[in-house]
Amino acid sequence: MAVPKSLRLGALGLAVVLVASCSTDNKPKNYNSDVQANYAKACLEANQQRPGIVDPAAFCGCTYRGFIETVKFDKFKEYDDAVRDKEVTKRSQLDASFPEIAKLIDSCTTAGPAPASDATTSTTTR
Repeated sequence: MAVPKSLRLGALGLAVVLVASCSTDNKPKNYNSDVQANYAKACLEANQQRPGIVDPAAFCGCTYRGFIETVKFDKFKEYDDAVRDKEVTKRSQLDASFPEIAKLIDSCTTAGPAPASDATTSTTTR
């Protein structure tokens, strides 16, 4: 049975976790190893039993790689805040507010397996 995109959105939203890094206000200013490690952990936990996500490690690696390669960190934080604050709970809200992230999620849901270690390997600053 296919999983509604809103459920995949929710799973990814639960997975987006930011932690303190090098700034004095305890908020990350860019993609870094703390953001990467916490994203990988939360994403894997949120997607272990999700129907429609056959390989959670591949999905999480793909989405994180997509974030660091195509989404500026400020936009990532904005998306994370919106999901955490439940401002984005439906696919239509995701499409309207964060169309580039919606495309990223779709591409990772349909892209098939990627190396599982991608969620926890290289970090790129945007």
